[in-house]
Amino acid sequence: MNTITLTALILLLPCLTDVEAQSNNASQQCNKKEAHSRLFEKLYLGRNNPNPVRRYDATTIPFRVALDDTQILIFNSQGVTIMTFDELKGKQSVTIDGGQLLPGHYEYCLFVWGRAIKRRKFEVERIR
Repeated sequence: MNTITLTALILLLPCLTDVEAQSNNASQQCNKKEAHSRLFEKLYLGRNNPNPVRRYDATTIPFRVALDDTQILIFNSQGVTIMTFDELKGKQSVTIDGGQLLPGHYEYCLFVWGRAIKRRKFEVERIR
């Protein structure tokens, strides 16, 4: 090997090490994202049924969680939390009595570890 090639390799060695480190770091981040994605694939928040809800009927919200520290929160149209369902692990749905809600628009949200994962909307109809 001549001196120029050896000098070039010595100069490039830190760059190659940095590229390899960046590649490993990107690979680790990708693996973390895949694991995170697989974790949240185990979460499901379905549409409530029926929707819209008649004032004195019940509506059921289906979900699937395989994690601790999960909640479903119900919000009114002003964004105020009006109901909370805790300790959902092992359950498959929650039921809301429409008689507890005034006519209007509502939103429900699945929270895991205090982080909002999925939101859906529903409506409570007026009785005519």
